[in-house]
Amino acid sequence: VEAVSTGGGTRSINVAFETVLRSLPEGFGRPRVLTGNPHLAVERAERRFGFALTRLEVDGAIDLSKLARELHAPDVIAVYAQSLSYTDGISDDVPRVLDLLEAVNATRVKNGDVAVALINDCCLAFSVLVHQPAYRLLDRTTTHTPVLMTLDAHKHLGADKGLSTVVGTKGSLRALRGALRVGARPTRAALVRALANVASVTASGYDTIYRNLASRVKVVEETCSSLSLEVVHACHRKEGSTVLAVHDPACRTQKLLSKRNHKATFLYNLHPLDRTRCQYGWCLSFTPHCLRELDGATALDVFVRDLKVCASKAPSRASNSIVSILMKGGAEEPWLFSFLRGNQTFRRVLGPHAVVMTSTGLDSRNDGRG
Repeated sequence: VEAVSTGGGTRSINVAFETVLRSLPEGFGRPRVLTGNPHLAVERAERRFGFALTRLEVDGAIDLSKLARELHAPDVIAVYAQSLSYTDGISDDVPRVLDLLEAVNATRVKNGDVAVALINDCCLAFSVLVHQPAYRLLDRTTTHTPVLMTLDAHKHLGADKGLSTVVGTKGSLRALRGALRVGARPTRAALVRALANVASVTASGYDTIYRNLASRVKVVEETCSSLSLEVVHACHRKEGSTVLAVHDPACRTQKLLSKRNHKATFLYNLHPLDRTRCQYGWCLSFTPHCLRELDGATALDVFVRDLKVCASKAPSRASNSIVSILMKGGAEEPWLFSFLRGNQTFRRVLGPHAVVMTSTGLDSRNDGRG
C-alpha cells in the first residue's frame, strides 16, 4: 500500500480526489464522481477541483442499482462511499460497491478507458472496521480498481488533533509525487506520539476498547427504541456504528438535552419527499471518552439517564410547523434553516458552533475534518 499523512479528514479527502484527477489523461473533459449523501468536504472538493457530483441516494446510503447503471458512463472517474456517515450513523455497502467497480473496470480497462477509483471515507469508521472485516478493503486483492481510504488517527488512536491519513493500493498515490503540499500538516512530534499510542495500546487493546464502545452505543440505540424514539435510517446501520441519529418531533427532546449539557447536532429536512413524516432530529457521535467514569457513572450512563427524563417530557408525534414547535417548547433552529432553504431536497444539519447550509447533512466543524 501507499500512504500520505495530512492535517485532517478534509485534507485527506482532498488528497484522495486530487490524486484521482491528476491521473486522468490530458483533455479528458469534465469528470464526474458518484456518491450517496456525502460529507461536506466532498461538496467543497467539487467546487475546488471542478468535477461534477452525482448523488445516488436512498435512505441516506448509495443506491446500488442506480450506481450499477451510472458506472458505465465514460465521464465517471470515482465513487465516494462512506463506511460511517457522521450525519446519521449509516454505512454505504462499501464491499458491494467495490465488487461492482471490479466488474465494470475489467471492461473499461480492456477498452482502454479510465478505471473508476473508489474513495472510501473511513474517517469516523474505526469501530465499523473493527466489527466489519469485509469493510477492510485494503485486505482484499483488487485487479482493476484503485482504492483510497481515509482515516483520522486523532479520533481513534488518541493522537493529537489534526492527524489523518490517506492509504491506497499500490500506485494509487503515484500522481502526487513531486506535488507541493499546501496547508497544515502533522508535525513530526505528533506522528511520533501517535505511533507511541499504537505501540502502548496495541491492536488488541484498540479492538477491546471499540467493541466495548459499540456494545454501549447499542444500549443507547435500544433505549431509544424502548422510548419510541425512531432511529434515522436504521436499515443502513452496521454493527459497530458509533453515530446515532434519532427523530425528534417538535425538536423538544434535543432542547431538553441541551439544558442538561448534552450538545447534540440538529437534523432537519430528513424526509423531503414525504412531508407527512417527522422532518427533525438530533445526532451524536460517541468516542471512547464517553466511557470515562465520574462519581461511579460514565458519561454515557448519564446521557441515557437524562435521555429517559427528556423523552418522557417530549411529544411522540407533532406537526412540522413552527407553531407546533413553539407550542410544545421545542428548538426553533431546525425549522428556521429548513424554511430559509425553501424547497431544497437534501437533508441539512445545523452544527452547535458554526452554521453552513449544505446538502451533505453536516457541517458542525466539530468532527475534526480540517
